[in-house]
Amino acid sequence: MLFQGRSRPVIGLDITTSSIKLIELTKVGDGYRVESYSAEPSPPNAINEKAIVDSQAVGEAVRRAVKRAGARSKECAVAISGDAAITKVIQMPRNLREAELESQVEMQADQYIPFPMDEVAYDFEVLGADYLVVSAHKLGGPKGAGALVVRPGAPFEPLFRGSGHERGRRGGTENVPGIVGFGLAAELAAREQRAEAVRLLALRDALNHYLPQSIAIAPVRGGTTYWVRGPSGLSVDDLAREAEARGVLVEPVDRYFATGVPPEPVFRLGVTGIPAARIRDGIAILAEVIRELSAGNLPQVDPRAPGWPTPGELRRLMPGATLLCKTVYGEPCTIELSSDGRLTGRAGYANEDRDEGRWWIEDDRWCRQWNTWSYGEVARFRTRLEGERIQWFNDAGRLVDSAVFVPRLVA
Repeated sequence: MLFQGRSRPVIGLDITTSSIKLIELTKVGDGYRVESYSAEPSPPNAINEKAIVDSQAVGEAVRRAVKRAGARSKECAVAISGDAAITKVIQMPRNLREAELESQVEMQADQYIPFPMDEVAYDFEVLGADYLVVSAHKLGGPKGAGALVVRPGAPFEPLFRGSGHERGRRGGTENVPGIVGFGLAAELAAREQRAEAVRLLALRDALNHYLPQSIAIAPVRGGTTYWVRGPSGLSVDDLAREAEARGVLVEPVDRYFATGVPPEPVFRLGVTGIPAARIRDGIAILAEVIRELSAGNLPQVDPRAPGWPTPGELRRLMPGATLLCKTVYGEPCTIELSSDGRLTGRAGYANEDRDEGRWWIEDDRWCRQWNTWSYGEVARFRTRLEGERIQWFNDAGRLVDSAVFVPRLVA
């Protein structure tokens, strides 16, 4: 794989406690040609128990080895072994977009890597599957029944030759009652999955409405819970206790991380068995609890302080402007303010989520109302412009949301 599709030379480097060995290879037909090689003694005390403790000294030794060999290639094959390398196979829905996949991999990696993510280099590869085994009892069906899904073209030969059952791959009478029970369990599971999708959408929209500035959600599909990041400084244990006292359950996630300490205030929210109509009320309560516990950490501006734009300034600045932001679930959102008061919104990586509404200035408040987004309710905000950002505050001067402000182009 290393030399596939290439004829350029590649450097191989072996670093040990005693020496640094270098070889430069080129793929030639079915073999390899040595272009150059060299060896250099490892600096004293620079490598301890297979770990580099003096990277500067080792780097100088590598530079001398390259110069001694006269190597021309700038590409080097590197392998990491021992405790420095962590590999993990994780399962994800196949329909995730690239940006969703990266976000979900990062969230999953936090659970298995016992180091801060900003100190780790990581990558991932989509493996796919040649064979998938499904057990009926995992879906609530009868034990003893299951299915094998084979990728088209994948090799599959029976271990024993017999009759023509199971397309000639497994002899013997089929477990018809088990197969029927399996099919019914799969049908019920699909029906429940559709119901869960409605509840998860209700949860997502409620978070986006009540906590757009404080919460970010890693995109997750196919599950029944959202992993949620709270504002910096929030105690998840305090949140769980206070929210439970008001009838809302959240789950701390410390035990899901290798170090026992998540990198940020993270908790889980699930909606299994909760009617979609009740989810909004629960998130409204949770938002109030988070605001109370994070009162000292959330940005706030004195409503009486100078710097708030006047109604006339808002009427001059807002028409024709474009607002760029992200939804609570991490997808881009573009909002256009027409001079006639129309409001146009596009969200999602393919602009698949769209809505329209209206905006206006009322006293010193910027107001808006979507047709369907934000439950179609009227919202009024005190507004400030800070450089290229527009910020919306409630009447108490507490920051509610913000966006990049792109003013209209003047010919």
